[in-house]
Amino acid sequence: MTALIAMDKLLFWLGIGAAQKGAGSRPMERRNWIMSLVVGVLVAAMMIVGMFLLLVSQKL
Repeated sequence: MTALIAMDKLLFWLGIGAAQKGAGSRPMERRNWIMSLVVGVLVAAMMIVGMFLLLVSQKL
């Protein structure tokens, strides 16, 4: 069972790498790290708001 979970994670990360290579993503040193940080924070905030709305809607 543990080997299956480990293989699943390996395939996930290989898939992510293949998708980035296929999309032609730039190396990290040329990417604007501030923009990446802002987008990451916005995505996390949207996820938190969505979870909160789901929690509130279930209590009604």
